[in-house]
Amino acid sequence: MAQFQKPVPAHLRIVGILSIIWMVFGCLSYLYDVTLSPEQLAALPADQVAVMQATPSWIYALFAIATWGGLIGAVLLFLKKRAAVLLLLISWVAALAQFGGRFLTVPKAAATG
Repeated sequence: MAQFQKPVPAHLRIVGILSIIWMVFGCLSYLYDVTLSPEQLAALPADQVAVMQATPSWIYALFAIATWGGLIGAVLLFLKKRAAVLLLLISWVAALAQFGGRFLTVPKAAATG
């Protein structure tokens, strides 16, 4: 007996493309944060520099996992691969941990100036 596969709904392709675009922006944001030169850092407002300097390196590691894992997961989602679910779940957990960690570890005075 032949098995028939249902066609993929068009909205799944649209969500996949939008997810990839969103994740690319996240990856660019990550690269911006970790590749600032001392001259570029000095040009930022003092409160922003204080926040960046008060942020522990493990927060940036979680940021990398969240963004790059999310991008790979979004591409796999677009390609209809089962591994997308696991990667997007890891990305989501890393993003939650990153935001929670930033909230708990970066002093309020550094965040507000």
